[in-house]
Amino acid sequence: MEFVAIGVRTANKNAFSLCQIAVAQIDERLSEADIDLLLYTDSEFDRHLVRQHHINARSVNKAPDFGEVFPEVSRALSGRTVISYGSAAQYAIEEMCYRSNFKLPDCRWMDLSDTLSKALANSHEIDNLDLQEAAQLLKVDTKRKRPYRWDASDEVLLINSIFAHLISRVREKQQNKMGEASVAAQ
Repeated sequence: MEFVAIGVRTANKNAFSLCQIAVAQIDERLSEADIDLLLYTDSEFDRHLVRQHHINARSVNKAPDFGEVFPEVSRALSGRTVISYGSAAQYAIEEMCYRSNFKLPDCRWMDLSDTLSKALANSHEIDNLDLQEAAQLLKVDTKRKRPYRWDASDEVLLINSIFAHLISRVREKQQNKMGEASVAAQ
């Protein structure tokens, strides 16, 4: 099973105002997203969001629109488990496909925030944390290439790091159980 991480940014609170999408195959050595695209939108940009992701109308003025990048994005998602943090990415892709009359990519969505809640069942600390706070709780490195902004590419890299961290914890538990079973068998 192949996993990819996805992050999106919107110009405002509306999912159809998609202005950036980033996608990367999950890999422990990941250093940048496979797809990191600004998207043209004629939606009005919310000042608060611009302060977070530093994407504005001027940034996307000459960028391709969703229709132009959809084939590449669809290929990257199709047949894979797509990991997002929360439901914003899934909702944005579904909304943009609906508005553009495109067939949804054939993929399975996984919300990393739900997975973290289940993995850390004994901890209520994870509830209502944003992605960066969840990473800090797990002691996952949250350094970004551009510390002054938080965009979709940063989100994808952090999702990748957290997912790799969870996989290593699962492997460690499995190895401990196998070791205990081996000792008990002797």
